[in-house]
Amino acid sequence: MIKIDLNSMRCLIREIMRRVLIVILLTMLMSFHSGADDKSIVIGERLSIDSNVLDEEREYWVHLPGSYDKNNRYPVVYLLDGDSHFESTVGILRHLSVNGRIPEMILVGILNTDRTRDLTPSRAIDESGDTQESFKTSGGSKAFLQFLETELMPKIEEDYSIAPYNIIVGHSFGGLLALYSLIEKPGLFQSYVSIDPSIWWDNQWLNEQLANKLNQKPKEFTSVYIASANNGQDDGPSSMIGPQREFFAKMSTWNNDTFNSTIEYFPAEDHASVPLIALHNGLRYLFKGHNIDIGKVIEEPSLFDSHFDTWSKKLGYDYLPPEWLANYIGYIFLQQGKVDQAITFFKQNIEMYPESSNTYDSLAEGYAEKGEIKLAIENYQKVLSMEGESERVERILEELKEKL
Repeated sequence: MIKIDLNSMRCLIREIMRRVLIVILLTMLMSFHSGADDKSIVIGERLSIDSNVLDEEREYWVHLPGSYDKNNRYPVVYLLDGDSHFESTVGILRHLSVNGRIPEMILVGILNTDRTRDLTPSRAIDESGDTQESFKTSGGSKAFLQFLETELMPKIEEDYSIAPYNIIVGHSFGGLLALYSLIEKPGLFQSYVSIDPSIWWDNQWLNEQLANKLNQKPKEFTSVYIASANNGQDDGPSSMIGPQREFFAKMSTWNNDTFNSTIEYFPAEDHASVPLIALHNGLRYLFKGHNIDIGKVIEEPSLFDSHFDTWSKKLGYDYLPPEWLANYIGYIFLQQGKVDQAITFFKQNIEMYPESSNTYDSLAEGYAEKGEIKLAIENYQKVLSMEGESERVERILEELKEKL
């Protein structure tokens, strides 16, 4: 018969309820507030940078994961048209990361000044040979990428704890810029979400560029997701979807073990409505297989390390499991009476997150359950040294000392 310790069960339930509450809170309707009012829900920070490349001040908004820790590292999502899509993107990132579908990530939303200039890679010319009036400032994407590479991205690296894994997300002209960056600056980003991109631009200029560079496939692991909306057009060369399909047909010849790409058509969405569902599906595609099967880990604990070793290779850096996950699995083992397995996970969590008092608290509980009273006391004392006063921990220590 499996022994179920009531105290361990309570801890397990507490951990499960913590996750449930997080999911509930993060899926609530959120709006952006910059005030300090206690009633505000703040999801980001407004910042700016003086750009020498663009000769102007550029505003950007930053959202950090809820468990942001400077001792950990986070991939970065660079969101074009940040003034239009920041709030919805925060919600999607939070929802998917809390549910383990994607890593926790930093979001950088880049606001527009001259959208046509920055997001179009060529100067649009009409039949008379003149620049079209509505696109007079077009063709500045090369400078915009230089701004990202030499000014904004180094600033983000300086200010935050980032991983060497960058994702660019863009819609319409933004989607065009994202795919242009794949051709013009391979390696600047590792993943791309291009939502209903305007590849029709300038007589499909981008398709011509890709055709000329098919022998220059990106060398590192790369993933590309393209979303196509139903804009009520055929798939001809002057439509939205025709050029998109042509681009994908060329690009997909690069597909192999290190280059993944796909295109998804949304028949029920048009150009304006497609961004939300496309971003969700795009992130799921980029991180397909990221969600770990906890049931299988309980059956075979070695799968835990192998899962994150695999993702470390894909992402190109030492990708640590989130703190709550190892803790959660440890308490499942504790509830099942598999104390040694629980202690193994709690110890591993301390190695990964030595600055977290919660990791020592969990290990102390594991040792107490095993009857290793001195080790339990030692770890609870560590918790006190990190947290200061704690009536709960002090009470537990008194009870444990009576057992010596």
